[in-house]
Amino acid sequence: MGQNKTQPTQADVEAFLGAVAPPARQAEARAVCEIMALVSEEFVAESLAHMRRAYP
Repeated sequence: MGQNKTQPTQADVEAFLGAVAPPARQAEARAVCEIMALVSEEFVAESLAHMRRAYP
C-alpha cells in the first residue's frame, strides 16, 4: 500500500492563505479552510462521544 501524499507539517496556514492571489481566490481558500476546521471539530467531538459511550 502506498504512502499518502498529504502529510502533517508545521507550515503556517495563515502565511499560506495570505500568499494566495488574487484576492477572490484567497477569500475562497479561507472559506474552505473554515469549513474544514468546522467539520474536523465536529468529527472529533462525535468520535470522543462515541468512545465515551463504548468505553464508559
